[in-house]
Amino acid sequence: MLYTAATTVPFSLGLEQESIYLCVLPTFWMAGEVLGVLFLISAGVTVVLSRSPMRAFSLTVPWRVWTTTRAVNTT
Repeated sequence: MLYTAATTVPFSLGLEQESIYLCVLPTFWMAGEVLGVLFLISAGVTVVLSRSPMRAFSLTVPWRVWTTTRAVNTT
């Protein structure tokens, strides 16, 4: 399962090993840890983490971030 997810998630996001991904999902949440960190690292993608959601997007330029995702409140 890990191999399948590690190859499918980066492919569906259009990421390659040279890609840099900004994780703004909370990593204490299972989906944030698995989708935002583990699957991408196991595929060789560089993951940038930030403790502050307000500061996260200021990291896009210095780290040359290619893509990011975020949680959306659906209630």
